[in-house]
Amino acid sequence: MKIRIVGDGVFGQFLNKIFSPHAEICDDAQDLFLAVPGDAYDEIASNHAGKHLINVCSVQQETNRTCLGHSEDVTGIHPLFGPRSPVENRVALVTQRCEKSATIIELFEKVGVEVFDSLPDGQVIDGELHDRMMAATHLAGLRQLAELKGIVEKSAWVPEQFIPTSFLRLRNFVEQSGDFSPGTLSSIKSNPYAEED
Repeated sequence: MKIRIVGDGVFGQFLNKIFSPHAEICDDAQDLFLAVPGDAYDEIASNHAGKHLINVCSVQQETNRTCLGHSEDVTGIHPLFGPRSPVENRVALVTQRCEKSATIIELFEKVGVEVFDSLPDGQVIDGELHDRMMAATHLAGLRQLAELKGIVEKSAWVPEQFIPTSFLRLRNFVEQSGDFSPGTLSSIKSNPYAEED
């Protein structure tokens, strides 16, 4: 399988690293991962019209719509993990399918990702539902990040063995936020359901 990863930021490089043992990464591939900020999607999708566009953006509703304006072959899939995330329990959400989506889902599964396209109650995940869930979690946490970083920094003097497990989870969240490039941050902040969180 040949893929191309458009975008060489933190997340693009991460995708390159995890997928390279399982796919040939080359410039002439017809399956393109758009690892760019949401506001760059129209230009990038336009430049690759008609190809299989794979939307991995932190917001999915509008970016799926943008991709569909340039190709009928669009897979919307949001990996809910990054370079600093644990290797275990990695999850991705599918928000848009086409005839070529199965190969992309299989690629994620090869790197140990559990892929979901519906909620436990059977409700299908689309771009809107995805963005509502991310507004309540991803964006809400991001809005508290500065304060949480301050709390973690002030606790640096506490010996590691005396840090409560619950606080370790908080610290892990702050550390994982280091994955967020400026483009990722702008994409997360562009969530149309921001006011609902």
